[in-house]
Amino acid sequence: MNIKNIIFSLLIFFAINSYANDILLNKKDVKKDVSYLIKILENVHPNCYKEINKEVFRNKLDSLTENIDYPITDLLFSIKLIPIFNLIKDGHSQMQMPLNTITRNNLNYFPFLIKKISDRYFIINDYKAFKLSKKEIISINEIPISELVNNLSRYVNGETIDFKKEAIIRDHQYLNILFNILYPKWKGYNLIVNDNGNKLKYFIDGVFEEFQDKSFNNEKKYRFYKTDLKTGILIINEFTFGRKMRQDIDTIFLKIKNSGINNLVIDLRNCRGGNSYNGGYILKYIIDTTFCQLDKSYVNNTKLAKKTKKKQFPFYMKVFPFSMIYHYDIDTNKFIINSKRNSSEEPFSEEKRFKGKVYVLISNFTYSSAISFSRTLYDYRKAVFVGNETVWASSFGPAIAFKLPKSKLSFTVSFIHQIRPSGIINNKGIIPDYIITENVECWQKNDDNQIKYILRELIKK
Repeated sequence: MNIKNIIFSLLIFFAINSYANDILLNKKDVKKDVSYLIKILENVHPNCYKEINKEVFRNKLDSLTENIDYPITDLLFSIKLIPIFNLIKDGHSQMQMPLNTITRNNLNYFPFLIKKISDRYFIINDYKAFKLSKKEIISINEIPISELVNNLSRYVNGETIDFKKEAIIRDHQYLNILFNILYPKWKGYNLIVNDNGNKLKYFIDGVFEEFQDKSFNNEKKYRFYKTDLKTGILIINEFTFGRKMRQDIDTIFLKIKNSGINNLVIDLRNCRGGNSYNGGYILKYIIDTTFCQLDKSYVNNTKLAKKTKKKQFPFYMKVFPFSMIYHYDIDTNKFIINSKRNSSEEPFSEEKRFKGKVYVLISNFTYSSAISFSRTLYDYRKAVFVGNETVWASSFGPAIAFKLPKSKLSFTVSFIHQIRPSGIINNKGIIPDYIITENVECWQKNDDNQIKYILRELIKK
């Protein structure tokens, strides 16, 4: 046995012993997983090659497979596969890293939350003796912050790069998982920050997971407050599931009516979605005509796509052929599962409805059910929009879960294509009537220039 083979055998031995609790994959295993992934994407997703050429996508997967010369762990496989999977640019289709490996790691947490304003990044909170709140980050461990976020954003799926950047820095848990996995040699964090034009250097030790769990998860899902006698602001960070949100919304709109409020600002800048049914419930208070949150929605005309959709059926409907339940559209070779004909909603009574002016704040991060909510108000012209363009208004989702056969990596794939109420299909989001970007200087002074624009420039006029 030559020296090359001896070294290779030792590497395999140490890999197997170091990752005894992980799944080890050879080239044959990877091929099987990749084939399964392609099968699911092409059969279930309504248009997985909308943003990436089919040949280019498959070539990247083939290259990944061919470069497997020795067994790799499920974690390393996920690191290689996820950026390729994310080329389909669909935020509801996601692939997870193996949680069994990640939960065993002693995660070294970066003890600061980060905020993105335009293409600049700022620290939100202080930590111990480090008074760094509102300071701009220049670099972390000698990597420019913009370069670091660009690299990490490859591990987030989404329609636009701005959404992906927002998503990665807002998910503190996932951000730190990626820090620990992609930069395993980091034992702490060398920070360079901009403090009024001065570059200051700090070294900060990481913290344990318990600190993150107790300190960073205190954001309210939704809340309402009055700015003056005539204006109310409803902040929605998530359309939660269940009856409680509807009960709270009833209480809020009763308060709006009894207080004589005639201007309502709905803030969706930090809303990544949730339950579209509860979004529709709020719309009933605002829209004064029969409405629908979409023009139509499609699923593929494949056995696997129809089987996926049938999993949602009640038992008594599963016996009927798919074509008896849904309309086949010959032009698209897909089945229409929802349309204005069968998914329309009626507004509340005139006495109950809000009759004032509605303003909606949106951002690059507004997503999913918040898009359904916004596009309905936008296409029915029932609100004035302020902020920045969202991700695409005609989008894919919801998604259903699958698991790769060999690596056991969990992933979700969208199986419905939703078309906005206007029927327009393009790579554009909801474009505000007034494009107002968040201002750094205002934010550093705890001043919300976007809210102020609505209050001073739109409502007063």
